[in-house]
Amino acid sequence: MNQFDFSNIEARFRRLSDSCFINTLQEENQSIFLYADMWKLLSILGVDNNAYFRVSRRDCFSDRYERGEFPDSRYPFWHFSVYGVKTSTNTLKIWEEEEQQFKAATFTYASCWTSCPEENYLMWKGYTPDRYGVRIKSSVVDFINSLDLSSFVTYGSRMSYGTMTKSYDSYDLLFRKSIAYINEQEFRFYFKESSELQVNTAKRFLSVPVLRPDLMIKEVVLSPFMSRENARFLKSILEKYSDFLNGKVLLSKIIEF
Repeated sequence: MNQFDFSNIEARFRRLSDSCFINTLQEENQSIFLYADMWKLLSILGVDNNAYFRVSRRDCFSDRYERGEFPDSRYPFWHFSVYGVKTSTNTLKIWEEEEQQFKAATFTYASCWTSCPEENYLMWKGYTPDRYGVRIKSSVVDFINSLDLSSFVTYGSRMSYGTMTKSYDSYDLLFRKSIAYINEQEFRFYFKESSELQVNTAKRFLSVPVLRPDLMIKEVVLSPFMSRENARFLKSILEKYSDFLNGKVLLSKIIEF
């Protein structure tokens, strides 16, 4: 299967850099926040001497609509021929290409952030798998500029929300989400390997090299689900390990323990 064709996205979006397209240039200074586990932060900081940002493939997501599946659809395809009317070869080819694009969208790599500046209890619960989660603050332009994108192209946009129906529009395939998630105020990035032409079904995630963690990370909030004592200890360890984090590691405003 061919990789997802981003050409329609590139035509619609604005170029932020040689390796990045965003929906509107007004979004480049948008503050964004990532809820993640502690290992995500440690990998960005390069604790194993290899700083990288891990991006998961969409078919790893828990929501079936997010994975590109429509489990309640009665018919697998919208395309059908009317009985007794011959469908042209060209039309059949277009239908086949659209179906391939729909399936390929499942194998794209996405990083999901929020533009909501306030802590969100439900996002802590939903997107940090244990007590040692973090919320990382960055901005669109600084996130992009902190990465080594020499082997990647990335595409960023705020998500749109509405009723989920099967669509072959490239934007809807990547940047439309169920209205049930509207309070997340998501900003999403997709990453594509420049050299890959075919879908590699064995590759479940990408590791994008991080050049400047200090540029990416503006603030780190520690999970409200760890004790205040553990949070203060972890804060001291992080600030000692990375000087640039001094004064940027905060305890959650939510007090759970």
